[in-house]
Parts: sequence; C-alpha cells; structure tokens
Amino acid sequence: MVTRVSDLLMLPDEVLLEIYKYLLNAHILYSFYGLNKRLNKCIIGYCCHVSLTDITCNQCHYLCRLVLPEIGHHIHSLLISNCRSVLQGKIFSQYFSHEISKIFPNLQKLILICFTADELDRFLDTLNNLNNLNQIEIFDLLTDQSNLLQHVVETNNKRFTSIKFKTSYSDLPTSLCSNILDLTISIRKLDKLSQLLSCIPNIRRLNVTVDEITTMDASFDHLSPLTFLNDFFLRCYDHFWSLEALQSLFSKTPVIEYLSLQLSSQDVSFVNSEQKLIHILPQSIRQFNFGLRYFYDELEEIDQNALVASDFLMICLIDENIQQAFLHTMPYRFPLLNISAPMAKQMSSYENYENVEMFYDYHGMDLAETFPIVARCRQIKEIAIQSYEKNDEILSGMKNNFMD
Repeated sequence: MVTRVSDLLMLPDEVLLEIYKYLLNAHILYSFYGLNKRLNKCIIGYCCHVSLTDITCNQCHYLCRLVLPEIGHHIHSLLISNCRSVLQGKIFSQYFSHEISKIFPNLQKLILICFTADELDRFLDTLNNLNNLNQIEIFDLLTDQSNLLQHVVETNNKRFTSIKFKTSYSDLPTSLCSNILDLTISIRKLDKLSQLLSCIPNIRRLNVTVDEITTMDASFDHLSPLTFLNDFFLRCYDHFWSLEALQSLFSKTPVIEYLSLQLSSQDVSFVNSEQKLIHILPQSIRQFNFGLRYFYDELEEIDQNALVASDFLMICLIDENIQQAFLHTMPYRFPLLNISAPMAKQMSSYENYENVEMFYDYHGMDLAETFPIVARCRQIKEIAIQSYEKNDEILSGMKNNFMD
C-alpha cells in the first residue's frame, strides 16, 4: 500500500488561507513568510495588522530580525504584548529604537499591553517622526506613574489624535492637549472630569470611566463649551448624580449627537412622571443610551408608564429586596450588564440585549438564575458570578466564557 505525503507548498492559495484562519498572526508570519514569493504574496493581508503576542522569545527575535524589516512598510497597526514573561516590547526596541520611522513609515495604530510604567516610558521615547502614527491604545498597565498620560500625549511630536489609556492613577495633563480628538480614559474621582474637559478643547469623541466613590457633586459651570464633542460616553456608578449636575454638563456639549450614560442616583426627577431628563437633553441628540441604578425609598416614586412613553423608550427593572431599580433605554447598547436575579426575570426580549458581551454579578446570584440573562443576551461571551453561603461569606467567584 502506497502512502501519499502531501507537500504543504502544493496546496492552492484558497486552502492555505483557510489554514491561516486557525493560526495566530505572528505564527503565520513566523512559519510561512520567506519560504517563497507565492506564499509571501498569499499572506500579504496578514502584514497590515501585526500582533506580537503569544510567541516565544526566540520567535520574537526571529520576527524582529528577519521578517518585520521586510514587511515594515506594509504594517498599518502593531500590537505588542509583554504578557507571559516574554518582553516583546524590550526585544522590539532592541532592534528598531533608532530607525523605527524608517522601518515602519506607514504605521498608523499602536497597541501596547502589559507594560510596566518604566517599560512604557522607555518605549514611548523611541516613537519619533512617525508621520502617520496617530492612534495609541494602552491596556493592562502593570504599574503606575504620575506623568504617564502627559508623556503619551507628547509622544511622537504630539501626533496622537486618538488615545485609549485605561489606568486611573496617572495625573491628568496640566496643559492644553489640542491634538486629542478621540480619548478613552479612566479617572479616579468625578472632580477630575472637569479638569479633563478643560484640557481637551478639540475633542470629538470621549469615553470616560470614573473608578472611585465620589461624594461631592460635580459642577461644570466654569468650563468653556466643547464645541466639537459629538460622541460622549460616561460611566460613573459610584456617585449619586443629581439632575442639576447633568444639566450643568449638558450645557457644555451643544453639538453632541451620540450620548451614553451609566449612572447612579437618588434623585426622583429621573423616574417620576415629569421626565425632566428628556427635557434637558441637548437638542442635537440623535442617539441616547442610558443606564441608571436608582435607589428608592418608596416604590411609588417610579412612574413606569412615563418611562415607557418617553421620547427615548425606557424599561425599569425592580428589585424590592434591595430597594433598587435599574432603568435603561431600549435597546440596551452597552457591552456590560450588571443586574440582580429579580431584575433578570423582568428583562425584555432578546432583541434589546444584542450588544451585551459581559455580565458581572455582585448580588450573590445562583448559576441557574443566570439562565434568563443568557437567553436574552445571545452574544454574551463572559459571565462572572459570586455565590454566597447563608452566612453571607463568599464561597467562590466563578467565571464562564461563552464563545461565539
């Protein structure tokens, strides 16, 4: 009996492209680039967006020494991860720190993951004269340093117009950042929001998460209007917002069209029949996404008929055990959902929750009680629940990933 051995190089491009779907970007470049001209042409699409993650130290050296210099002019976005003890950022800098603008002239977007503050500081110093590099995303920063955000803003001759910086322990810039048009950021306390808004006068799109509990109300009366801000997302659950504070904020966003708010409040003006929130929204609003944790004294405070009849249709999920209601516009357009088991039973149809990817529970929900959520959130990928004994001691934290 004759055994036939197939040569991978004999396979048609269509088959190779199907194989590549099961491989990581870096593994494709490591395994196939440089074998012959046909394969180089076949994988050219994988050269535009390069991800240096989940590779060994030797593989990283090989890619930096032999592959990246050859394909650098094709690379538009680059992801560098220092996770899993392989310091790709350090290795990358060893090869390219003095000629990065020559090797990667068309680089537009840079994503950095799992850097310490010192590593990030040194890496940023290598980014010079990259004329097309205007986007940077920084995630999972392992240590903090007070001046990091200022350094990011000033890097590459202040060419960054889009910044995602997910750490709340860096000081806000002390000078105007006129170059920033798109910003995603976490800040520690709500009183820093006013300072942030004052230093980004040309901002078009802003996504802000406030991390810590704030007792003082916010005031924005002294701010100049943000005349370019078109898309604004604010997540601030650890503060009781008043309608007056929101009105002060809205007065500084005269041209906003897309507004997303995730807040907490005890102000009955949000839930009674007058529906004052709708009346104070900027007239330019085209899409309004709203999620509100409302802590009530009497259930009668909430006028559900008024919420349903609002210009922006809302639903109210109530948990009488904790005297809390969760209001949200429909459809629910936020990726994260956090509600209790009684609230889950009142959820609307699944079409209204197609954007939910994560559910986190902090109320002691049983696994079975998550089933209504899974049934309605069909795109969900991650569920984190905590189970409690009768004496309220935490037994465990459970995390389940739901893949598409």
